[in-house]
Amino acid sequence: KHASTKTVVLEIIQKIDPYFYANVDECQTAELQYILADILLARKVHLIVIFDNIDDLVEKEPEEVNSLIYGFQRFSEGKSDNEPNLFSQILVARDLEFIVELDRSVFRKITTDVIPFEPYTAEQTFQLVNTFVKKKVKRKISEETIWFIALIARGNMRLGLELIKKANHLAGIKHSLAITPEHIRAVNKKLTDFHITKQMLEEYPIGYKLMLLTIARRFKSASRAFLNFLDLPSLYISICEEYNQMKNAKYFSDILNDLEKIAIISLHNIEKDIFLTLSDIPANQLAMYLEKNLKQKRRDKPYFL
Repeated sequence: KHASTKTVVLEIIQKIDPYFYANVDECQTAELQYILADILLARKVHLIVIFDNIDDLVEKEPEEVNSLIYGFQRFSEGKSDNEPNLFSQILVARDLEFIVELDRSVFRKITTDVIPFEPYTAEQTFQLVNTFVKKKVKRKISEETIWFIALIARGNMRLGLELIKKANHLAGIKHSLAITPEHIRAVNKKLTDFHITKQMLEEYPIGYKLMLLTIARRFKSASRAFLNFLDLPSLYISICEEYNQMKNAKYFSDILNDLEKIAIISLHNIEKDIFLTLSDIPANQLAMYLEKNLKQKRRDKPYFL
């Protein structure tokens, strides 16, 4: 959210001294860091600077971030035991690959102290998102939908919070009083690297299309985040019958497993039941694509279906 490293240091100074003023255009980052050091020394305090999502910051502005980190490190170099250490830095990252983008002087210091943390579990993600919802979100949202977000996020809290914030915004645009699984799917489609495209759907075998249409229609009608696996066989047979493709009905399990392998759907064991989720495309949109495609096939080749 900052235009430069100068504005970062200036904001830190103003958190400590709200009356401090400096013209950013006339200052250098190093100059502001020395001013910050003098303030800390005068107040006899130690500052811990936490860089969250540092891997993303390095990817966007490697030179700026290198300069900022090294600037704080410089105050710790060559200190005697009697001299106070004014700064400590904590870098929080999801992917340690960012380290190779750092200058050697910065790299050596950082790699000496790396503490790995396990990703949040689905339960922990649920609790954190639920807490955020209670404090910040006024629209209704079911626990099932929050669990849906937790499963999509896979321990990535940044993604989890982005999903809920953007879904809340989308619900506002749609004049909805509640955040639904469809809002989550629509937002996730834009955030994820994996996209279900029209071309992909057109190239799938007929059995895949019928299964996906079964799932999409069910999610569309139920407005749920999860489907019970046991609800699907009869629905799939009904769709096969609708399109005169009963020969595909016997491949139900194989097709479902194939769709999970290519990450179109996800299966989850919850207690004694198996539940299915669809997260990368809104069910309404998926159903519309498939129905249009299947109708076109029927028009072009009357005996295809």
